[in-house]
Amino acid sequence: MRVRRPAGETLAVTLRTWEHEAQVLAAVRPWLTNVPRPLVRNRDYGVLTYATGTTLADVVPPGKPLDRVHLEQLAGVFAALLRVPAERLPPRPAGWPADGDSTGFLRMLLDFSEQVRLDHDAEFGLLFDRLGVPRDGLTRLADTLPPLTPRPFALLHTDLHRRNIVVLGDGALHVIDWELSSYGDPLYELATHLRRTDYPASQQDEAVAIWQQAATAVSGRFAEGLAEDLPAYLRYEQAQSVYPDVMRAARALVSTRSPLRMTEAVRRVRTALDRAAPALSMTALPDRADVTAALNDWLRAAAG
Repeated sequence: MRVRRPAGETLAVTLRTWEHEAQVLAAVRPWLTNVPRPLVRNRDYGVLTYATGTTLADVVPPGKPLDRVHLEQLAGVFAALLRVPAERLPPRPAGWPADGDSTGFLRMLLDFSEQVRLDHDAEFGLLFDRLGVPRDGLTRLADTLPPLTPRPFALLHTDLHRRNIVVLGDGALHVIDWELSSYGDPLYELATHLRRTDYPASQQDEAVAIWQQAATAVSGRFAEGLAEDLPAYLRYEQAQSVYPDVMRAARALVSTRSPLRMTEAVRRVRTALDRAAPALSMTALPDRADVTAALNDWLRAAAG
């Protein structure tokens, strides 16, 4: 069961294209059967079937190479996403980039992330200043990105990582958590998958090749410009992730549901900064003591 939390309990930091994942699952099932089946849909909650198994993260922990059998099954998932007809999907929000406007799609993502930063500036702006995150980082990144190769748009899961993949008893993969699914440049699917699945460096090229083979088997146009354009999406993913990751770590320090220890919050913040630094041109990163002091100051300001 998925229950929508009241406004204010969660950070609005993720792009939500559609209101209900049930709408997407209904469109996906003819092409990909190993997904949850919606049973009940209400404005405030939904009930879906449950997959009995073990997450891929528990079978193969992050940072470890995936077995070839898992990569081949992921190729089938990628291909299925590309085959779902656009007309079967719910309508996109007003102003959505036109099909094939890959540059417009990336610009929309950048604009959304900049708006996230602005929307939370009153609460977190000084914390980001203390951590050395430039306020114009996303704007400067947008100015450096070249136009992208036009590619046909497709259904995107956008959160296809080890914890959202259940390994069933027969070894088949079952894909869950479609709440953040979207519609756009298929290279963005590859970029989010690479970053969030945490492949070891030795398997990155293999993972890209698996996706490319799956995409090309559906249509060669989906993978056009891959070598030139994938770095742009990876830079965006590196840059934008610093905002939700730092904000969630800080908020977790005062959470009543699952409070976070300061040492873990500091670790998460430093990891986020390390990841985003190249894309945001951050040359000097705060050490552990500076991050701890910044978070303590944020706690004092939040309390009073």
